[in-house]
Amino acid sequence: LIRQAEGERNFHIFYELLCGLKARTTERKELYLHGFGIHDFRITCESGTFDRRDGVKDSNTFSSLRCAMNTVGFSDDEIMRILLVISGLLHMSNLSFLESSGDSVTVNESNSLECLLNIFG
Repeated sequence: LIRQAEGERNFHIFYELLCGLKARTTERKELYLHGFGIHDFRITCESGTFDRRDGVKDSNTFSSLRCAMNTVGFSDDEIMRILLVISGLLHMSNLSFLESSGDSVTVNESNSLECLLNIFG
């Protein structure tokens, strides 16, 4: 999940979510993704590969995914909760843990930490 070989992307849903949500939308803010793009998360930028090899646009597949989720009966609230988990995974990938003293660690202070605390409480 964290590392990909050069030329490989992570799970498509990460790119689809980040490219499929329109900028400055309420939904992007509710998912704690306002101001974040595919280059802002370790999980999506480690390999340096951002586009699909087959040329399919991630924004198009995200629209198809949302339509499919509605078709099989997911409510808007259920869809939002699923997307929040995905957003949380994106933000988790930006955390770094530093060894402190003894058996303790500290986590780096970042915008992603604040977003995670809001998402997962």
